[in-house]
Amino acid sequence: MHSPIGLELNAETPEEIAVSIMAEIIMVMRGGTGEAMKIAPVPEVHKRKRKE
Repeated sequence: MHSPIGLELNAETPEEIAVSIMAEIIMVMRGGTGEAMKIAPVPEVHKRKRKE
């Protein structure tokens, strides 16, 4: 456990802060990077398999 917790989302409301905290928890549990999806490489598990 560490402080402060949460990803930097510029959250202001309690609900937004909760999303920020949960996003960091999920990131750590799943081994994410925290990078924007448009920048981060797509994990193999999410790539569609082509039928040949």
